[in-house]
Amino acid sequence: MDENNLSDNISILRKQNNMSQEVLAEKLNVSRQAVSNWETNKTQPDISTLTRMGVIFGKNIDNIVRGDFSMTLDNKKEQVDNYKVYYDKYAVATGLFWAISTFLSIGIFTIVGIIYNSSKVWIIAGISGLCTFLSFGLIMQAIMTLKRKEADKQE
Repeated sequence: MDENNLSDNISILRKQNNMSQEVLAEKLNVSRQAVSNWETNKTQPDISTLTRMGVIFGKNIDNIVRGDFSMTLDNKKEQVDNYKVYYDKYAVATGLFWAISTFLSIGIFTIVGIIYNSSKVWIIAGISGLCTFLSFGLIMQAIMTLKRKEADKQE
């Protein structure tokens, strides 16, 4: 990978698509400084970011790296819209699972504490609630991450 070309190519594509660094950063879910660092060749985007960049610009990774802008992906807008929905769906699902685990842990803590009304039981109930929160949340986080990676491979 020719680092100088990649930094120039990102800048060219961004400008061809009438995007500021800030707008591109927002679409890629990175900081504006990250985009600036790529364009000034201080750092390079990872392969996942290059893939998302390709969807946004309607190019494949090879086009971006080599600077061959004559080839484009079909239905650029549709692919960008589908990409946003896809990742938003997984973000919402992950957040929902964390919320459910929070309510389960609070419920366990409160119900057990009320039933037994003892300071030792409150402590045990609190620890049990925390363990439930972490276990359920982390398991669901892992499932969502695996599902996301599986969906990425199918694309």
